[in-house]
Amino acid sequence: MASLAGVTLNRRQAIVSAGLIWLVNQFFGFTVLQYPLSAISLLWGLSMGLGTIAVALVASIRPPFSRRSWWAQSLWLGISLLLGFCLYQSGTLLVNQWVQMHGLTADVFL
Repeated sequence: MASLAGVTLNRRQAIVSAGLIWLVNQFFGFTVLQYPLSAISLLWGLSMGLGTIAVALVASIRPPFSRRSWWAQSLWLGISLLLGFCLYQSGTLLVNQWVQMHGLTADVFL
């Protein structure tokens, strides 16, 4: 979602839309799904929000080659999806190493 927003929208719109989707997701999780109100769950939510914004920023770089044709833009979308996945999952793994409560391991990513 953040990669698609970064590729198709301008930088400000991409950040705002990714942030709003993250905010709605968090609201739904804490109200309907009853996420626990603890420091750990708030840290996870914050790290996911920062990861989402980072992915939108990376995707919004839009190198010059991606502006030449629709296939070049599609190529950049694929590259930004891959970069975004690696960036987001790396952040999640980093938080997991710091908190050591989630049970998220490298095997899960593979």
